[in-house]
Amino acid sequence: MKIKEKLESFSKKVMAEAEEKNSSIMKENEATLQRELEEAEQREQRKADDAFRLAEQKAVRERERVVAAAELEIKKKLIARRSEMLSELFDDARRRLEEFVRSPGYADYLVNVVKPLAERYPGLSIRLRPEDMAYAPKIAEAAGVDVQPASDDFLGGFIAHTAKRGMLDRSFRSRLARECEGFNLELTK
Repeated sequence: MKIKEKLESFSKKVMAEAEEKNSSIMKENEATLQRELEEAEQREQRKADDAFRLAEQKAVRERERVVAAAELEIKKKLIARRSEMLSELFDDARRRLEEFVRSPGYADYLVNVVKPLAERYPGLSIRLRPEDMAYAPKIAEAAGVDVQPASDDFLGGFIAHTAKRGMLDRSFRSRLARECEGFNLELTK
């Protein structure tokens, strides 16, 4: 073969090898680019997922905060309303007790409550409100107890003193306070 043909043949071989090598490099570059593109997409997807998750968590926390604040406000209003109702109830009870101590049956009530105590605790001494001292003779006679005026006002009822038990508070004021405290305890449960 002639040199020209040989050169042409050699040139074709070199060109074929170069094209093959170029094609191989191009495929390798495309694969590398594709892999890098996929990795970049995965990184961006992870970032987006993380951002979404953070936003979702923030929204959940905000919703929980708003719900908790609303629940707290409702509880405060409920407690205030219960307290208001309790106050109204006990104000009404106080008014009824005040009416009762002015009624004709109040003196009999005092006698009926003092008498069993006097039997149980010999030597019982009773303290009445100054305005109830008009009932002292009736109570002293029926129960056989010493009746003295009390130094403080306690709405009605009496305060008893015994040698065994000390003071027995049977005043309406104390009873009303115990009932109110009991209601308050029930409301907090």
